[in-house]
Amino acid sequence: MASAEDFLIAEDEAIEIIKDQISIIAGEWDANCEIAGLSPTDKSLFAGRQFLNPYCVEGLGNDHAELIRHFERARAHLTG
Repeated sequence: MASAEDFLIAEDEAIEIIKDQISIIAGEWDANCEIAGLSPTDKSLFAGRQFLNPYCVEGLGNDHAELIRHFERARAHLTG
């Protein structure tokens, strides 16, 4: 959020961009893992570690609770 102004966007616009990225990662996860030929083990290891790692939302406060919930739902989808 702190760098949003460096990209000449408002914080609320940055939040929407981030939510869209999170949604795309979660929504396309299974298809992209299949295209990549990942084994179930590799898919499981990547989910929630390299992609949608819990540290992504570390430090976000209560004023970003909606974004955190969105992230956690998407991460739960990946980690099943």
